[in-house]
Amino acid sequence: MPADWKADFTLPLYRDFQPLLQSWPTGRWPGLAVLNACLTEQHRTRSGATIRFCRQHGRCSAAQYESGIYQTGHVPTRNENWHDLFNACVWLTFPETKAAINAGHVRHLQVPNDHRGRVRDALTLFDECGAAVLSDDQALLRAIARQDWPAAFIQQRAAWPGAKVVLIGHALLEKAVRPYKAITAQTLLVHGRADTSKAATAAIDRTLGSLITERLAQSAETRLTPLPLMGVPGWWIGEQNAAFYDDPGVFRQRRENRLPADILPLQP
Repeated sequence: MPADWKADFTLPLYRDFQPLLQSWPTGRWPGLAVLNACLTEQHRTRSGATIRFCRQHGRCSAAQYESGIYQTGHVPTRNENWHDLFNACVWLTFPETKAAINAGHVRHLQVPNDHRGRVRDALTLFDECGAAVLSDDQALLRAIARQDWPAAFIQQRAAWPGAKVVLIGHALLEKAVRPYKAITAQTLLVHGRADTSKAATAAIDRTLGSLITERLAQSAETRLTPLPLMGVPGWWIGEQNAAFYDDPGVFRQRRENRLPADILPLQP
């Protein structure tokens, strides 16, 4: 349990969550009452249950956790815990996306003899470390899909201001409390014009919720791709020059036996 409330929420990784984070009292942890006061009618599971952040009592299995949220809307939340706080932040900011992930887990739990497999692994990976890149620049998306980092971050650098990077994984947000160069997201690539305004959050949430329901939660064939987040222009605190990107420990090449990630169409 962290002893204090210290994090730089001005970092680009927190951009979509800044209105929420900055609305809370400075210098102290938001409790359950504060989190629940941010909820609205739109914060529901796919079963229709209203989301509430509740004190966690003991341990439960992943299946019990997901089923419990789906049926009751109660999200177990530990006090003064970065991981659970950022989970709440994602529920509050991207409720359709989180509800789709939760429903995908429950759907596969209800299939007889369908033990945890690649689909639930992909849903868990996206829930913890997921992101999406929305862009109408195919060259940029193809470079990311191929893990061609010189092309993605240097040759296509001018395309990034028109792209939107959306963080969903609450483990990524936790890592950014103490940021380091190798923070890497598992990413959905979405082709379409990206609205980078703050008002676009709800539309992006609906889009991601649909893509998860129709693609990621349906088939293990939908491939995520690694994205070293500190390579995104302007996201690293230092200089992002050629030497910065010439780091194979962070900017890793795609394995020969791994197909490039899918580039999905933007849903209306």
